Amino acid sequence: MKVHITNLYGQSADSTALIAQNMVAKIAQQLGISEAGIYNYPVKSDTAGELTKRLDGIFASFAQGDIMIFQTPTWNDLEFDQALINHVKAYRDSKLIIFVHDVIALMFETNRYLLPKLIAAYNQADVLILPSENMRRVLVKHGLQVKKVLIQGVWDHLYDCPQWFKPPFKRQLSFIGNPQKFSFINDWSTAAVPIRLYAAQPAVSNPAITYAKPLPDVALLPDLQQNGGFGLVWGTDRYWHEYMMYSTSFKLGTYLAAGLPVVVDASNANADLVRQNHLGLVVVSLDEAAHQIQTLSAAEYQELCASVDQFAELLRQGYFTKHVLIDANFLLLQAPPTSQLYALQTSQ
Repeated sequence: MKVHITNLYGQSADSTALIAQNMVAKIAQQLGISEAGIYNYPVKSDTAGELTKRLDGIFASFAQGDIMIFQTPTWNDLEFDQALINHVKAYRDSKLIIFVHDVIALMFETNRYLLPKLIAAYNQADVLILPSENMRRVLVKHGLQVKKVLIQGVWDHLYDCPQWFKPPFKRQLSFIGNPQKFSFINDWSTAAVPIRLYAAQPAVSNPAITYAKPLPDVALLPDLQQNGGFGLVWGTDRYWHEYMMYSTSFKLGTYLAAGLPVVVDASNANADLVRQNHLGLVVVSLDEAAHQIQTLSAAEYQELCASVDQFAELLRQGYFTKHVLIDANFLLLQAPPTSQLYALQTSQ
């Protein structure tokens, strides 16, 4: 029996999706799991024969009785994802673990019609890894029937820092994101708590925003660390705000791995994690966040940094991903649970 994991490649895929899947695959390889590369491409241009050839290449080292960990979405058409699942199932005694990073039917309102098809695909998994307990609940409500479910809980962020130092105390927020997608950026007016935004500066800029050019991952974490303050995980768009109740933001792990305390909405899927581990501020509005930051002392900030540093070491070493991958393979080989669903909170 050999374990394999899919890994996403391709310039047209969302960059965060690439970083996340590549990181999971890298951690999986540390556990002796083999990589099966998937490319992001216009799948509808394939004939049935061409699609089969692509899948045969992906499965070149896959054999009867093997285990496939399928990272999803692939950002290809759902036809491709279903074909890949069917390919796994065609091997005698094979097993399928589906590692759900995002649910595209919940990410975008225009894709909501895809939810029944996605859940039908998830229901073919022997073990399902979901980002949060909230996500499990909403999927069960819409027909999820998989009995063996694991909860990822939080994103790791591998980072081998050459020289570690404490982030400086600054009453500022750092935010990684496109201001066109996150409209609150353009409306930010609290000059006493500026936002350091990792995005290109527009011709007409907000004076409450400090612009930092977008950076590759290898340079981003040191820059976050050196500039201090808080990392912000937020969304004000109605549909995106709701999605953040179910998803696990990759940005959260990025900020924490850089040593920054975070600010999250009280409805965020990771709010309890932040609160219980003293990783930052859990608030109900950006106004409350600005007020708390303005009244925070340097000593209180350093206390948060100390808690973050202790927790972040787990993220920088890939602990949570290793944990959930090992648990998934362990659970896969166990007898079906007697309860309707088995959920393991790896974040607790």
